[in-house]
Amino acid sequence: MGTVRATGLVKTFGAVVAVNASMIQISRELEEAARIHKASWTSTFRRIWLPLVKNGFLAGWVIQFTVSFSDLATVAFLYGAKSTVLPTLFLSQWSNGRLEEAAVAALMMTGVVLAVVVLVRRLVQGNVRTTTVA
Repeated sequence: MGTVRATGLVKTFGAVVAVNASMIQISRELEEAARIHKASWTSTFRRIWLPLVKNGFLAGWVIQFTVSFSDLATVAFLYGAKSTVLPTLFLSQWSNGRLEEAAVAALMMTGVVLAVVVLVRRLVQGNVRTTTVA
């Protein structure tokens, strides 16, 4: 179990980079303005930090999900006699020469990842502000 945790920590680097990039962009002046207006820490976090960092957290989560979903090293630790995981199903079908079944498993994996990415994109799409230059 420690190996699974260590692999998970190594794989989270991309997510940490996305979250860190969104947190660096937040100016100290916003926190100072909240303190001047007597806002509590939770109110500052809920009204200032969370809306500004939310897209970075979601982007980091999508990066982590897509990387870890198809990672065979982590999945091999979770694989058991009574459970079938899509990456191991794909690998076993492909190794046994059943390419049609392997293609179906690969399409299922792609469909799951695509559905998650589309869902997160729709959640974020309402929060993205675009500016037009006239």
